[in-house]
Amino acid sequence: SRNPEAVQAEADAGEAYHKNSVQAAIYAARSAVATDPKFVRAWIFLAGVLVDSGQIERAIEAYHKAIEADLHQPLSYEGLAILLMSEGRYEEAVEVCEDLLKIEPESATALLNLGSAEMKLGRAAEAASNLESALRVLPASVSLQIQLGEAYSRSGKSDKAFAAFSKALEIQPGARTESSIAYTLAEAHTDLKDALQWAESAVRRECQASTQVTLSHLIPEDLVLTQNLAAYWDTLGWVHFQLGNLDQAERYLGAAWTLSQHAIVGNHLGQVYERKQKKQEAIKSYATAVAANDRMKEPRERLIALLGNSAAVTTAVNNARSELSQMRSTHLTQIVSGSASSDFFVLFSQRAKVEEVKFVSGSEELRSAGQVLRSAKFNVLFPDDEPTRLVRRGVLACSAISGCEFVLMTPNTVRSVD
Repeated sequence: SRNPEAVQAEADAGEAYHKNSVQAAIYAARSAVATDPKFVRAWIFLAGVLVDSGQIERAIEAYHKAIEADLHQPLSYEGLAILLMSEGRYEEAVEVCEDLLKIEPESATALLNLGSAEMKLGRAAEAASNLESALRVLPASVSLQIQLGEAYSRSGKSDKAFAAFSKALEIQPGARTESSIAYTLAEAHTDLKDALQWAESAVRRECQASTQVTLSHLIPEDLVLTQNLAAYWDTLGWVHFQLGNLDQAERYLGAAWTLSQHAIVGNHLGQVYERKQKKQEAIKSYATAVAANDRMKEPRERLIALLGNSAAVTTAVNNARSELSQMRSTHLTQIVSGSASSDFFVLFSQRAKVEEVKFVSGSEELRSAGQVLRSAKFNVLFPDDEPTRLVRRGVLACSAISGCEFVLMTPNTVRSVD
């Protein structure tokens, strides 16, 4: 914008947002676009903040205002398409992507989202055509190759699907690509035998890599191994579920959920329990999944189907919130007489055996608590006999009143080895 008042209001909005003052950021961004309705960047910023605050319809309106302000700015279309996709509004996303392609015919973002939307709408052949076009723009894209493979698979073209997946593995070999392919096929419920082989291979690779982890030489990449194992166990469990192997599915998904507490995994595990007619376990899984991420729609919808009304769902979810931290908590004997707190890394191997303990920071009087941690029994699950190590960070907190408790952090929240 060339309007200094609008520019200042946008700057104020950015500053408020970085200070986590979301409402102040929205107010300032609205002021910016009110001062200059053609200020596209401020409209896009406003839409993003509205999404963060859960005001989806207003965010969609803001993106439309950005498009009206400049019909030739691709970012407005891209942001709107991504938001519509995330909300499951695929027909609308198709229209937005088609509009973007009119001004930018080789937009990989538009072609990718168009292909994804067509896939969700059950139009696999149209999706494949758009994804083929996107790959001509981005031939080295692994995610595009996998999506193209999915489109072929859903169209019954298994040979072409296998070729696309093989190309993805050629571009990026390894467990991550194998697990992505397996998960894609599990979601599509096609070529499940191939999916099982890829999922098992991904788990084996990551388990083997994890055996090299030691706390004495811990590096950030070791933390990623533990995060990956949760994802790969989830994939393998989900493939087993689609194949009807419910006991195997329960083992892998149970281990993945206990490790990650990711809402998608909790939703998967709940479906296993439902299929096994374990209603109370299913309710608990769905409720804790919603407690972990209340914006995820499917577990909430499944809870309503099981409990009958929204009031019962709210009660179940509220009761489940404390369950998340309890799952990661281990009560210990009194280590110090007063109050103290420290961070530790703990390295687990099969059957939740504590291999190593490393003091990271905190109260010095707890530095020697390693022996207590080594002898404690933790809620850490391993789904198979693969040689596997999990590195977990946790907080040891002691109180003169309640004693000592060690709470494991979820792997995705651990950013540093210091």
